[in-house]
Amino acid sequence: MTVSYSFMTSLPSYYNADENGAWAVNDGQANNFSSFSMQQSQAAIQALNLWQEVSGLTFVEDKSGNGQIRFGNAFNTIKATGWAQQPGDNRGGDVWLDKGDSRTDNPTQETYGFQTLIHEIGHALGLKHPFKDIDDTNDSPILTGAENSYQYTNMAYDYHPDMPNVEPRNPLLYDIAAIQYLYGANMSTRTGNDTYTWGVKSDGSSEFFGSDENFISAIWDAGGIDTIDASKQTLNSVIDLQPGHFSSIGNGTDNLALAFAVDKAGKSIDYNSLDKPDKIINLIENATSGSGDDQIKGNLANNVLNGGDGNDTLYGKQGDDTLDGGLGVDSAFGGEGNDIYYVDSFNDAVTENSSEGNDTVNSFITYALSDNIENLTLIGNRALNGIGNSLDNLIFGNNSNNNLSGADGNDTLYGGDDNDKLIGGTSADTLDGGNGNDTASYFNSTGGVTVNLSTGITTGGDASGDVLKSIEYLEGSEFGDILISDSQNNYLWGMGGDDTLIAGVGNDIIDGGFGNDSMLGGKDNDTYYLGGQFSTVSTMFHSYLDLIPSTQSSIECVGCNLIFELIRVGE
Repeated sequence: MTVSYSFMTSLPSYYNADENGAWAVNDGQANNFSSFSMQQSQAAIQALNLWQEVSGLTFVEDKSGNGQIRFGNAFNTIKATGWAQQPGDNRGGDVWLDKGDSRTDNPTQETYGFQTLIHEIGHALGLKHPFKDIDDTNDSPILTGAENSYQYTNMAYDYHPDMPNVEPRNPLLYDIAAIQYLYGANMSTRTGNDTYTWGVKSDGSSEFFGSDENFISAIWDAGGIDTIDASKQTLNSVIDLQPGHFSSIGNGTDNLALAFAVDKAGKSIDYNSLDKPDKIINLIENATSGSGDDQIKGNLANNVLNGGDGNDTLYGKQGDDTLDGGLGVDSAFGGEGNDIYYVDSFNDAVTENSSEGNDTVNSFITYALSDNIENLTLIGNRALNGIGNSLDNLIFGNNSNNNLSGADGNDTLYGGDDNDKLIGGTSADTLDGGNGNDTASYFNSTGGVTVNLSTGITTGGDASGDVLKSIEYLEGSEFGDILISDSQNNYLWGMGGDDTLIAGVGNDIIDGGFGNDSMLGGKDNDTYYLGGQFSTVSTMFHSYLDLIPSTQSSIECVGCNLIFELIRVGE
């Protein structure tokens, strides 16, 4: 809808002169007309543009002076800085500023004079006060408390309850809702990937798009992947990305509102009734806070929430969210969706409820997954350990030496680079060592295991159903195990129990551990460690053996020339 505006150059004829030659404006409340100055005209255009940004209105100047909204100055006898007529008769849409109030001389943004223009233009467009006017004969809605203040609407007279003497910089939460109800929403405002940012001046006050004062504002954003950036703040911030909710940034409390949600046709919609973001406009997706102890709340979208320094609390809400508390002791609650967490402190807390998606922790430290978290990735270059939980976990190591433990569940462990130890735990697990010399360990098994690296057969105890890939070393249990190597240079360690260890092709190391073990050598040069009192070593091939025997251990060579070196323990 197009609305024209003009700057009066003379008194319109529909205003009546009195017997003294003065003229009456708004029933005799003003006189001595004058045109807007250049500064006032520029401020009025800026205020109109702010209303245009949030509504379906387009304002066009009518230089003939016959615009639907007309601006002028006059002396006011009722102590009002400005006044305006609502749409209706000839005077409807006229906006006046008081010549007797110097605050209207240069009404720059975030001053009382500029807020007066926003307020009076609101009247010219059909908005009323949130309180009952003396001459209001209709049963208009009445707002009380904070809702009847600059926290919610420019149409109020009272300051924000926690921010006296701070003027709003643009139409506020209820202003946007009301104007969009009347004229629809502007679906072209900031449809790119926008960042709303604040700095901090030397006096500690906030900077918002060039302002050096505390601010009260509301955001209407019609599209894109957008960010609230309070990373330069040193005070505690609260950032709430839910439409119709308030954030607290800088010295302010509930001083930034996000406009209520509308659908793609620009019509108001109940945000709380939605479960997906694709039906909604005016979602801010991402938020970054500063060095204070901050709180960030997400929304339906796939949010990226960064806490920065400080002890922060992050709430992902719905959507597939990424939550990074940054430095400090942080708490993160992903909510519904497949969420990703970043952890850098042993005191960081990650909380997920049951059936809230498939979630991942990326950890810079040794980390054990808390309940209801499915996946873990170790990041960085340090040697770290990763521990799963009772779920079917997916655990990735980094490029250093890692110990990965799946615990219960059907887990998949990827060692990555370097030399890793993989402990699948109970149930059928997949152990993939990746690069390096990697170990599949069953030392926690409640029964003996059979693991054949050559055929892939895994049975017994915790090994039942396991799939092993890129595994060079095997570590048995405290029970009687059967461990069989493949064509690589393997290390077989029986640990406790009476084990059977069978070497294959390659230079293998066979360590029986405790118990009376049977060790069968293969081709190439194998090394045996005999721990049990009655351990035996047999070989079917020409082989070079290094032996560390115990008392009464026996060595047998069947059909071969055996060369061995006896290495006494302790030498």
